Amino acid sequence: MLQEYLKIMDVVKEYDSQLLTIKNWGVTLSLVAIGLGFKEKTWGYFLLAALSGVSFWVVEASLKGFEMRYYPRMREIEYVLSEKQASDAPRVDWSWSYADDILRGNLPASYSLDMAGLRSMARSTFMTVETDEYEAQ
Repeated sequence: MLQEYLKIMDVVKEYDSQLLTIKNWGVTLSLVAIGLGFKEKTWGYFLLAALSGVSFWVVEASLKGFEMRYYPRMREIEYVLSEKQASDAPRVDWSWSYADDILRGNLPASYSLDMAGLRSMARSTFMTVETDEYEAQ
């Protein structure tokens, strides 16, 4: 079951890679069309930029829909593995449901993490320079 979970994670990662490529191509094509529109002073290029942006959004939304179909199975596997081996179970998808609570230190009872380690990790990851300066005063 863990192998299936890891395979699903690989598939989701591949979808994310494809989505990033689609975004890059969409931005590139739109910027080229906008640049040509200004250079040639032709409104057709601006229309091309708008149409390419919309078409890339449609393709991206379609792929994201395919990717999201894997999440329920990930959640099922996480639940089954947490019932069998609570401390070693993967909880990537599960943790998104509790991300705000985890970062605020309000952990669910079934989540076994060292609170001090979690808080220090959250502070080092999400603190800004302004916040550190404010606390120092």
